[in-house]
Amino acid sequence: MPSYCPDCGAASPDEARFCMSCGCERQLAPPGHPPTVVVHPPPPPPGHALGPAAPSPPGRFPGRAFRGDRAVAGSGRAGPDSAAPGAGRRRALVWSATLAAAVLVGGGATAGALLLQGSHGKQENTAGQDDSRAAASPEPAPSRPAAAPATSDVTPEVPQTDTPPVSDVPVVPEGYRAVIDPAGFSFAVPGLWSRTGEKNHQTEYAGRTGMAKLLVGVTANVPYTSYENFRSIERTARANQEDYRRIRLARNIFRGRPGAIWEYTYADRDTGGTIHSIDQSYIDAGGTEYAIYTTDHDTQWQQARERFDTALSTWAVPGMD
Repeated sequence: MPSYCPDCGAASPDEARFCMSCGCERQLAPPGHPPTVVVHPPPPPPGHALGPAAPSPPGRFPGRAFRGDRAVAGSGRAGPDSAAPGAGRRRALVWSATLAAAVLVGGGATAGALLLQGSHGKQENTAGQDDSRAAASPEPAPSRPAAAPATSDVTPEVPQTDTPPVSDVPVVPEGYRAVIDPAGFSFAVPGLWSRTGEKNHQTEYAGRTGMAKLLVGVTANVPYTSYENFRSIERTARANQEDYRRIRLARNIFRGRPGAIWEYTYADRDTGGTIHSIDQSYIDAGGTEYAIYTTDHDTQWQQARERFDTALSTWAVPGMD
């Protein structure tokens, strides 16, 4: 194709060394190398002046780019999995605390359960005390059985009705007095006994001396039966108490509701004497578990059993019964 002379502007063949119009020598491109074409970028449209790159949005991580739904090195954007490193740990701690609370309420609120963690048969007056000792004690066993019970421990699942009859108007025997507890229940206790404390969903009534006591546990919205809960706590008792012996553990009916009764003995670690305990539990129509428990030295069991039977025969939950 023709090219043009830079002096006169006349066209001449590409191979001509001299301009065919003015005779000036022309600069020819080296053979095999086409002339270099410089392309200039188009000017920006009016009203859109170029400026520095916009900074990364706040909260993004420089040097990361998306790959699928994860953030990888090379861009200032973060994927859904690139949350702050402490967030996962905080969620785990909250969940662990929730689980710990569920275990305590599920397996520890039944009356007498905490005594089985390591009681030495001594009276503990809890009035006005904080819960620091309770926090240091081992956690109760889970409310649901973790494994199938041994054959020798299986109790026939026949409902029993061996609890003392409860009349519509409880009769308080001589030497006892009726109490209405802030937790919402009422029953009769020995005349000289008083409410000595409340801890871990358990309310205690006792005298001024001795280890004899009545405990009442109240737990709302339980996910287990009274019998299942007793079986679970019994495994803790076997592991923690010296010479634990079951007298009976059976389902029964109390105040027209399914329940269970559990009676047992174990050895006092300090004196070697035998401690005798009994626990009646039931779950009302609203899913709240009530457990009435007493314990004393085995040598004083006749009086202890009388107090227990009186508590059951005068038991009431105003507004629920």
